Amino acid sequence: ERSEDSVPQVGPDPVDLEQNNAEDNLEKTTPEIGDDASSTSSEEAIGAPTEIPFAPAPTTHPEPLAVKLVPDDFNFGKVLGEGAYARVLVGTRKATQTDFAVKVMDKKHILRENKGKYVKTEKQILNTLNHPNVIKLVATFQDDQRLYMVLELAADGDLFTVLKNVGRLGNASAQFITAEIVLALEYIHSLNIIHRDLKP
Repeated sequence: ERSEDSVPQVGPDPVDLEQNNAEDNLEKTTPEIGDDASSTSSEEAIGAPTEIPFAPAPTTHPEPLAVKLVPDDFNFGKVLGEGAYARVLVGTRKATQTDFAVKVMDKKHILRENKGKYVKTEKQILNTLNHPNVIKLVATFQDDQRLYMVLELAADGDLFTVLKNVGRLGNASAQFITAEIVLALEYIHSLNIIHRDLKP
């Protein structure tokens, strides 16, 4: 079991054989023979739309950390996401007990796949951006094996998580989320930056 103080390992994990059976979590929407099909409305079958009490986006971001950091400055916890050569974890800075999202990248993989240019570009762009609807880069550091990006933490998760948890959104919530995305895209487009991988 990984202790919270340990440096996270980046790379493939053992396959999780436990799978959620989505059918077990779905209510029956197709009537059986003898059921009165007309008694089941589309609202009941699909589920009523949900309105979410969103808080306004923060007007300020965390200030950049003007100190030299090392992995031991953080307690690493929950895995927020992972890809081919990186893993994003919740990292709590010990000195202030502030939570961040820490992106941990494997140097060997970056060099082997010739991804150094992309990592540098990502850092440069994140350092440039300053908008309420765009996650802020707070600090970067490295050790012998890994690169670290310390990012502002979106504590409520990403849009995919929201949709998975609440299901169908009401009109007001959908309009609010769409407007937030459009504002962020307008901002980065004004800086001649294109987001090529937009998804919930």
